[in-house]
Amino acid sequence: MILTGAVGCVVWALPMFGSLSTGNGLVITGAFTVGLLFFIMMFSPIAAFLPELFPARLRYTGASATFILANTLGGGFAPLVATWLNSQWKSPLVLGVYAGALCLISLACVLALPETRDKEFEI
Repeated sequence: MILTGAVGCVVWALPMFGSLSTGNGLVITGAFTVGLLFFIMMFSPIAAFLPELFPARLRYTGASATFILANTLGGGFAPLVATWLNSQWKSPLVLGVYAGALCLISLACVLALPETRDKEFEI
C-alpha cells in the first residue's frame, strides 16, 4: 500500500501542480483530491509499519523518533524551499518537480526498509 501510494505521488505530482495554471477551481480540487488519496495510501499504514521495524523494548521510541524526525525535516523545510522555488521560476510546474522529487526520495526510503513479517524480535 505504501509503495503504491509513493509511486502514485511521484507520477501525479507534476499534473497536480500543473492544474494550478488552469485557474479552474474544479480541476484544481480534483487534481489535489487525487494527490491526497495517494498521500493517504502512504500515510495511513505508517502507524503500523514503523513500530514493526523495532524490537519491543525500542518500539515506542524508535517509531516516535523516526516519525517526528521525518515530519520535522520534510514538513519543516518543504514550505521554505517551495516558496523560494516559486519566487524564482513563477511556475507551479517547478513545485510539481520538487514534490515529485520528495516523493521519489520517500519511495527510495521505503524500498530500503527491511520486510519484518517473518522476523522474530528479542524481548
